[in-house]
Amino acid sequence: MIPEFPAADTDDEFPVRSAGPDDLAVIYEIETAGFDEPGRWSQLSWAAELTGGRIVLLAGTAGVITLQVVGDTADLLRVVVLPQARGRGLGRTLVARGIAAVAARGAERVLLEVESDNQPALGLYRTMGFTDIDRRRNYYGTGRDAVIMQRELGEEER
Repeated sequence: MIPEFPAADTDDEFPVRSAGPDDLAVIYEIETAGFDEPGRWSQLSWAAELTGGRIVLLAGTAGVITLQVVGDTADLLRVVVLPQARGRGLGRTLVARGIAAVAARGAERVLLEVESDNQPALGLYRTMGFTDIDRRRNYYGTGRDAVIMQRELGEEER
């Protein structure tokens, strides 16, 4: 059962912590509420994220982010926030905590891909210092392009 969330602007309501295999059911519930087919990740995909050495952070029962670090580059792979919890800063909190986690593992930059018509996500990433570096045509299907974005991490973040 997905809870309703009253309006609030505090991340105290959604404590962010590292997720593990025991969190799969909650994460998949967030995923299915947050994405329609065919863009939805499978339960098997999320299980692999939780056991594959990736950084997976869970914000209460309302949001999740997963990232990986290879060398000095991190990839932000997925952010999902429940529809009823959107617009309250939770996505920003998850991305900020994810950046801190990858910086602690030695990342000097973060890359991500986002669908070109996802204006809320594009706006969030741009306000957090990500810049567009490329575009992948038809990445998400015919007529559905990906914008590739990058953020260099400053010395103070590493």
